[in-house]
Amino acid sequence: MDSSYSVSIFVAFVGGVLSFLSPCILPLIPSYLSVVSGVSYEELGGSGARDWCLRKRIFLSAFLFVSGFSLIFILLGASVTALTKSLMGIRDGLNYFGGTLVLLFGLFLTGLLKIGILKRYFQPLDGNIGTRAVGYTGAFL
Repeated sequence: MDSSYSVSIFVAFVGGVLSFLSPCILPLIPSYLSVVSGVSYEELGGSGARDWCLRKRIFLSAFLFVSGFSLIFILLGASVTALTKSLMGIRDGLNYFGGTLVLLFGLFLTGLLKIGILKRYFQPLDGNIGTRAVGYTGAFL
């Protein structure tokens, strides 16, 4: 293995650890674990966190959440790659279409062009969904 490659992996790992320990992320960890596992904040901070069953539940929920998140991004990446390869033949037409769309959106944002459908607000959920995952399936999904 090339030594510069080893250094790059080490630097990336250290960067990941430092970003995890940053003041923007570290305070969110208890809330994240509480929402993903369904364990209350009091149970996380109290003596219950030493209980093996509780620890196992939290770890498994967090692992399933990260697995589901990873699966979605892997599938999205593979889909975009396949879609890109299939659309390479009409790349020039898509470039013109995309450029025209950007111009139209720019004119809309400046107020020179009125497009009624772009002024609509759509909210598919009414906001009454729960804030906790429902077991291991909810953590994965």
